[in-house]
Amino acid sequence: MLIIHSVLVIWLLCLPLKTFADCCRPVTITFHLAKKEYPTNCEMFGASEDFNYSCRARICGDGMNVYGAWCGVGKCNPRGCSCLYGCIEGDPILNFRLKHGLDNFLYVGPQSESYNN
Repeated sequence: MLIIHSVLVIWLLCLPLKTFADCCRPVTITFHLAKKEYPTNCEMFGASEDFNYSCRARICGDGMNVYGAWCGVGKCNPRGCSCLYGCIEGDPILNFRLKHGLDNFLYVGPQSESYNN
């Protein structure tokens, strides 16, 4: 019986103190381009064309497109959680608009949950 208690105590001490992990998943946004005197397209902003002349992109908190699968700093686990130095922080939509110019877009917002591609 003492052995079972000892094993249980050792097992409990080995559990991590933090029981949840921050996951660094990208945000999928949709945006509509403003009319300009020069031609613009979705690819100029790292996006792909979506339905109804809108564009779709996956971005991180700094407003930049996702390179790889996750928005973590350093190595992440396969689910994009517990990244070595945390997540790329910031407001993704605001930073996207600021980096690419506020007047280039009519609308920038999160991808609708009802649309599955």
